[in-house]
Amino acid sequence: MCGISFLLDRTGALGPQAASRMRAATAHRGPDGCGSYQFGDGGPGTVYLGHNRLKIVDLSDDANQPFVSADGRYALVYNGEIYNWRELRTELETEGVSFKSQSDTEVLLHLLIREGTAGLPKLRGMFAFVFYDSAEKQTIAVRDEHGIKPLFWANSDEALAIASEISAVRTSGVEADLTEPAIKLLRPLDADYELFFTPHSRQEYLTYRYVKHPPWVYLHEVKPGTAKVWTGLPYDELWTELRYSAERVIPPHTSRAEWLPRVEALLKQSLDRHLRADVPVGLWLSGGVDSTLLLALAREVTDTAPACFGISLAPTEGSFGTEDYRFGRRAAALFGAEFTEISVDDSLLNYTDESLAALGQPIADSSVLLTWWLARQTRAAGVKAVLSGAGADEWFAGYNRHRAFAWYQQHEAWIQRLAPLLRVIGQALPTGFNVPGRKQLQLVSKLLTRVGQTASRDVAAHFTALDEALPNLMRSHIISMDLMAKRPTENELLEFDRKTYLPQDILALTDQTSMRHGVEVRTPYLDQDLTAYVGQIPAKELLRNGPKWMLRELLNRRGGQAFTKRRKEGFGLPLTRWLRLPKYAWLFDPIRRQDHPLFEYLAYNETQEFLKRFLAGRHDLGAEAWALITLFRWYDLQKFSS
Repeated sequence: MCGISFLLDRTGALGPQAASRMRAATAHRGPDGCGSYQFGDGGPGTVYLGHNRLKIVDLSDDANQPFVSADGRYALVYNGEIYNWRELRTELETEGVSFKSQSDTEVLLHLLIREGTAGLPKLRGMFAFVFYDSAEKQTIAVRDEHGIKPLFWANSDEALAIASEISAVRTSGVEADLTEPAIKLLRPLDADYELFFTPHSRQEYLTYRYVKHPPWVYLHEVKPGTAKVWTGLPYDELWTELRYSAERVIPPHTSRAEWLPRVEALLKQSLDRHLRADVPVGLWLSGGVDSTLLLALAREVTDTAPACFGISLAPTEGSFGTEDYRFGRRAAALFGAEFTEISVDDSLLNYTDESLAALGQPIADSSVLLTWWLARQTRAAGVKAVLSGAGADEWFAGYNRHRAFAWYQQHEAWIQRLAPLLRVIGQALPTGFNVPGRKQLQLVSKLLTRVGQTASRDVAAHFTALDEALPNLMRSHIISMDLMAKRPTENELLEFDRKTYLPQDILALTDQTSMRHGVEVRTPYLDQDLTAYVGQIPAKELLRNGPKWMLRELLNRRGGQAFTKRRKEGFGLPLTRWLRLPKYAWLFDPIRRQDHPLFEYLAYNETQEFLKRFLAGRHDLGAEAWALITLFRWYDLQKFSS
């Protein structure tokens, strides 16, 4: 797990200083060592590769990067883990390849030398890497098919820059040609590069709390499951974009009776792979179905239980709080694991700016703050690799909105007839008070206020949206967002979460906040063999017996009924209550500034009215208030000015 950077300096104008800035920008991702390699003499066509290493597999210096082939032709900078590297190594050794290290990096290098992009479907793991062939002047940038590991790039007639984080690309000095004059120019005070924040990306953020792609026109993201290939030196170089997916090593399912035993076997195989490391691998344990099942299965594939870490939130938070503090402790005791409680209270808000500084682009999810804190405390305890249950909800239909959508599909006819009345009822429900049943009331309110708007809009996207009051704060709107020609199916609902929400929100914030502290987060539910199999099961079947019925059944068989019966809570904080405390009024200071540059795009008076509505307390608009705090404070941290 590392931070990588690559710079092809076509004119020689940027030089090693730019490459050094890029590598320094990702130093936090790899605190265990750094390295660089150069093809060329610093003149036109020079290639610079940089790497910051977090040592997880093969702790010796033999595994340091950039990794260069013995003949000096090929070089690799790589971030992630190839979990099936041992099997691939055995395959390569039978073909006569010899190795000098015990690392997955060297295995990946030799696989690419022998097979090129044709070898990508063999990989099992999370990864983003750049592979360079100095003889062919070819650059290949690759990202895993779930988008667990990020990879960004910018291209111009002067240079091609690729890196693990947006900040590293921004510091490269690459100034791409820009062809969208209608978009507002923003220039940071402390640099000479230009960024563009598009109207469409602003509306995406205020609707869904994240931007589906980088909000900068000049900067791009390698798409999940894609190999981006550049060949040659000119600006109009030959380039291609190749899609790939994991090899099918398992036959399709043939009957419903097969599903559960096959999922169990594949999940165990995934855990066995994800526990491979030369350092201890811990587990983030909430006491929910996903993480508790990982703990139960880990006991079956290893001799010892992983060290577990979970948040401890005061029960006095009431209906705004979470019961993770109780269930996490109980799960660890049941399966014989050491459990470290990480205390969380409202003072966590004092770290808002530090957590937001970890983001390359704004993500208005309170999990940013919580994951940042959890990673910090995990690393302080001496653990730098942990398992996470991320991906289980998306692949096994576990969100409340999945149930709500299935219910909506069953009763669509009468819902549409009563939609105007239902919307009025939903908007009137008081969801902001700390009373028993508040979370259920909030879910009902959200559902009722959504149902009347589903005739022409993408229901899958709409069910993930924030309150409509937020995009209404924009001075101008994009007329159409996520329009679909037909009513989406349950499969399309899950695909939206798997292809959009998961990589652009959950995985993006997890990577950026955890790697800020040099912590590797592993996601067994996103094993390629497992998802290839589950992806063949119709969504109707995944929802037939309730959310995540397969995972619940596997946990029930291991004595986990107490965890399968608890209500789904999510990985969040009691933000609504905390943000209303007078001592944190300073968080809203940038939003109250009438001269703030963002009010060129947002309506100031309407924004102040929204804040009054939130602070009045009748409605739970904590997520929406946090979205504004995130946007304004993140913007100020970037030191933008018009």
